[in-house]
Amino acid sequence: MGGRGQEFGAQGILFYGYIGCSFGSVHREIQAEYFHRHGVPSIFLEGSFQVGSASGQILTRVRAFIEMLTR
Repeated sequence: MGGRGQEFGAQGILFYGYIGCSFGSVHREIQAEYFHRHGVPSIFLEGSFQVGSASGQILTRVRAFIEMLTR
């Protein structure tokens, strides 16, 4: 799978969707299957719209994903 990921040195993809978005779950399933088939690590996070810093749970998951990519 070529393209922009190689251009930017990307090693994985982080997706964020909003809780309650009825179309979001369909897109996430399609994206998860596509990237899994192509061997691209991805993480799908879901939360509510908030102003300010991300919650501790989201930061923990993002840090763990980045750590997994750098091993």
